[in-house]
Amino acid sequence: REVNYFQDEWSPQGGFLFMPFGAYSNTMANLLAGAPWSQERGVDLAHQGLRSWEPNVYAQDDWHAKSWLTLNLGVRWETYTPIVDAHNQFANFNMQQLKVLVAGNGTSSSGGVNGDNLDFSPRLGFAANLGHETVIRGGFGYSFYPVVMQTQVENVNPPFSYVCFICFSATFPNLLTPSSDASNPVGTVSSVALDLKNGYVRQFNLFVQKQLGVNSISVGGVGTQGRNGLYLRNNDLPLPPGAGNPTPAYVYAAQLPNVNNIQFVDNSGITNYYAFQAVFFRPTSHGLMFNANYTWSHGLSNSIQSASSTTNSYALITNNPMYDYGNSPIDVRHRLAGSVIYDLPFGKSMNGTGGKIIGGWEAALLGFWQTGVPFTVVDASAAINLPGISSDRPNQAHSAALSSPGINKWFDTSAFKTQATGTAGNEASDSVYGPRARVLNVSLLKNFPVTERFRVQFRGEFFNITNTPSFGLPGNGLTTPSFGIVSSTAGNMVPRQMQFALKLLF
Repeated sequence: REVNYFQDEWSPQGGFLFMPFGAYSNTMANLLAGAPWSQERGVDLAHQGLRSWEPNVYAQDDWHAKSWLTLNLGVRWETYTPIVDAHNQFANFNMQQLKVLVAGNGTSSSGGVNGDNLDFSPRLGFAANLGHETVIRGGFGYSFYPVVMQTQVENVNPPFSYVCFICFSATFPNLLTPSSDASNPVGTVSSVALDLKNGYVRQFNLFVQKQLGVNSISVGGVGTQGRNGLYLRNNDLPLPPGAGNPTPAYVYAAQLPNVNNIQFVDNSGITNYYAFQAVFFRPTSHGLMFNANYTWSHGLSNSIQSASSTTNSYALITNNPMYDYGNSPIDVRHRLAGSVIYDLPFGKSMNGTGGKIIGGWEAALLGFWQTGVPFTVVDASAAINLPGISSDRPNQAHSAALSSPGINKWFDTSAFKTQATGTAGNEASDSVYGPRARVLNVSLLKNFPVTERFRVQFRGEFFNITNTPSFGLPGNGLTTPSFGIVSSTAGNMVPRQMQFALKLLF
């Protein structure tokens, strides 16, 4: 795999961040006063050509063990070698030595990352015909994947790149100057764990399918367990100081006075997904096709992007990855979906122009209903009292769910309180669920033959035909006026829309 193109991680000319706190509690006031909350800047200082090998081999066999039983057996070996640069323009920050090590200069071409070559993936599947038009199917398997991806591929370090986000050491209007000195790094350095393993996912499922006349029903469960996933923390961030204690300095402030972020990547990421699924399917019969399915599911993870806050990109408690473990940001607990396609019977026996106009129409309905996605309540007072941290999670005394939520108060806001200064809040990640979503779409379709080769298709499509609103997430800022209030509709759900089209088919 070759990756030869990168963009600067942040604005290369730099920028200032003005927030609704600090000198004034108004963003515009802070802008006019020249009182930024922090600065940011990121520049690529070299044209890197990153490389990785991905060899894999597998063996597979389908074994008809019995007349009623088929087994799918297999094993796969694969690996993803550590990232290197074609010309050793790659560096890794070594946590033991507290220094940037450049490839080929006291360290390997991978910056000391050792790689992972023992990734064997067993696969097992089966299908058993039990008679009476009943089949049981199931499977289990491992899949490996590279943990280092997206921005972590580049592993930003001098002398090949420069990142400072979030920075508090510059004075407005002067920005920090990019540093190419690996012996004196500034802002952010990036460290990949030397024993980094490839991530893997365990997947399993078991279903029973029953034929009922022309219809079929399928009921079963699926599960996915992700392990050794990417987990991102700032190793320079100290632990909460405790109630009544002053804000602590960065952990390595004495050894690395110009660094405030040691971006550390390791294998502490965890995901879990479990679901029950039921499907009813009727193939086209007498002009009617029908499909309906229901899913109950629960997703869990310690994803930093959803857990800590909207302004913190790294773990708040650096020595406890499970502090951020909770509901997945895309955890939809219940979902019901269905579709109907019907060849309308009108006009089938009519001849002439009337039959051509009235007959041959097809109608379709497609809709779903699902519960809301979760979110995290955020406290901008950052009572956790850590350097560079502008928001955190507060304490939660009890469930925030209301029996009759409304857009003016979607959840029980009294469940959340700012914790004691210097301590971490006990609110779990993504503990509150937003409004449900639902929609019904309808379409009408008819083909008009013109010649043997040409036909014109008319389509009328009606999205959200009932014009039912699906609301966005409520305000999640603990001390903001909008806390708990829904002030918008969901961004991916539209009001009623109608469109008509003519299409020439040949």
